[in-house]
Amino acid sequence: MAKPSVFRKIEIDPVAAQNRLVEGRREAVRIIGAMKEKGVIVELFGSMRKGTPHPNSDIDLLVTDCGALDPAFVMYEIELLSRDIPVDVMILKYVPQRSLACVMESLHEGWIEK
Repeated sequence: MAKPSVFRKIEIDPVAAQNRLVEGRREAVRIIGAMKEKGVIVELFGSMRKGTPHPNSDIDLLVTDCGALDPAFVMYEIELLSRDIPVDVMILKYVPQRSLACVMESLHEGWIEK
């Protein structure tokens, strides 16, 4: 006899999720704009881009071009710019091959204000 699942469905408050989406996208636009001024190209991906975050979602950012800056410095600068919502930063040339398709697919979904 199979054991019952230990997982249970978590109810997500739609108002809290919508608030996180608005706040997260606002934060992402601010960070992306600040990095663009430094010659760094950053894209939003993941649940914030797709419009499907939960109330605790982070902001997933993909750096596609570091410009003249060192990738580690770019990550450091983005961390300094982040405020209330955690930021997950990936540098495109260092994204593991097994993750690349998922990241790239996410870039073609949803909305981002430029």
